[in-house]
Amino acid sequence: AALQNCLQKLDATQRDLISRRYQPDGAVNSLAADIGKTSKAVSASLRRVRDKLRQCIERTLAAEGHS
Repeated sequence: AALQNCLQKLDATQRDLISRRYQPDGAVNSLAADIGKTSKAVSASLRRVRDKLRQCIERTLAAEGHS
């Protein structure tokens, strides 16, 4: 539930990037080619989005009293 809530808080571009990455054909290299960026840039963007999601999930669970 926390993950779904936090995914909704992402902007559309970030949500699309994460969604496309975790599709069966979502390899970073093909994703980079599709959006016209380098694999390194896509990997960095994914890392930032994952960090944002992790922080959001941690805050959400802490507020709900989970450890």
